[in-house]
Amino acid sequence: MPLEEIEADLASLGAGIPTWQAEPSMEAAHPVGMIYVIAGSRLGGTVLHKRWQQADDSNVRLAGRFLSQMTDRSCWTDFLVQVSNAQISQSEFIDIVESAKGCFSIFEAACQDVTRKFAYDPPQPRN
Repeated sequence: MPLEEIEADLASLGAGIPTWQAEPSMEAAHPVGMIYVIAGSRLGGTVLHKRWQQADDSNVRLAGRFLSQMTDRSCWTDFLVQVSNAQISQSEFIDIVESAKGCFSIFEAACQDVTRKFAYDPPQPRN
């Protein structure tokens, strides 16, 4: 499971799962907008995996469980095929874009939370 891999990677780096200060709401999200972001993040994960493989820091090299699962691009390719064949109205397109923006805001909030924690907290012991 990806969450278990993320938890294990964070533990290797001496960190736990971040907690939300203000959890974003995605109650009315359009699935295509969400899939766009999530499938695209898998594509981006393949790029990050290549960078991770080149890391010199041995501690960073211990935390590659999640990225190692991100090398399959078929999710993105399948999404592109499906969405190119879909009949999407202008109003639905707007909903899709807004949903994708909302999903990106979740990624951004998580990144800011983790960055803030690691930027200002003292380094944690590594296992």
